[in-house]
Amino acid sequence: MKTSANDNIVEGASDDLIQPFQLDASNFRGRIVRLDQTINKILSAHNYPDIVSKLLAEALSLTCVLGAMLKYEGIFTLQISGKGPIKALVCDITTEGSLRGYAGFDKEGVEKLSQSDFSLPLKDLCGEGYLAFTVDQQMSERYQGIVELQKESLLKTVLHYFEQSEQIKTAIEVEAEKIDDQWISGAIMLQKLPKDEKKNDSHVEDWKRSEVLLHTCKQEEILDKELHLNDLLYRLFNEEGVIVFQPMELRHACRCSKEKVLNVLLTLSEDDLDHAEKDGSIEMVCEFCSHKYNFQKDDILKQKE
Repeated sequence: MKTSANDNIVEGASDDLIQPFQLDASNFRGRIVRLDQTINKILSAHNYPDIVSKLLAEALSLTCVLGAMLKYEGIFTLQISGKGPIKALVCDITTEGSLRGYAGFDKEGVEKLSQSDFSLPLKDLCGEGYLAFTVDQQMSERYQGIVELQKESLLKTVLHYFEQSEQIKTAIEVEAEKIDDQWISGAIMLQKLPKDEKKNDSHVEDWKRSEVLLHTCKQEEILDKELHLNDLLYRLFNEEGVIVFQPMELRHACRCSKEKVLNVLLTLSEDDLDHAEKDGSIEMVCEFCSHKYNFQKDDILKQKE
């Protein structure tokens, strides 16, 4: 389904969903997302310092707009691995809209950063490292793209990946903020796909104009829960003939289970099990949702026989 963004379709919520759109004048495609309840469910499972939550909130919004660009049945994952205070960050989204994420960090290092401004560059947050995009498709090969972390920001790292690896013209804005003790984040992305590439000056000007319009999007607009996403798209691109398609609803859903955790434990050696055991019991905690699973060591050993 597609319809003009200025039609009377603003009833109902526009948060916690991915809204695909197209600029009719140029055929450029895009996606916009605003995360509200979903992101707070993800972050509330952990007691992250705000500086970690902000980076994870940005990453979750980027995961949504990036994952939605692919036509596949499976899982899209965004992963950061660094040597700085924030050492790991993982977000993934399924084709059905299940979203989750977590961050791993050095507590002492992050406490020092928390005394500074939230606008710290990525080099101070994560140090040297890489950003990886992974697509696990059903009935198909696994695809992964990797790019070195850029010093300035996560957003610039993502844009650098497209410039160097995919060679797809891409423009993105991403924002995240804690407002009244609740987090909200959002992102908007516009792309000129290779099949849309035309060797003429007018198409180059189309992209320049559309990119400028996207970058006029203000932080308060993308994070304003009272501003419907379709209204925001119309504000930005009404002269381009913006068309919206059927949105995809998002929800926080972890894919962990007792069976999956047990299968991991069954791969461990007896020495590793001894190290994890306490008073005959082994407790495993899901990094994504913080759910605790308890196993008896003797039961695991019997199943390994």
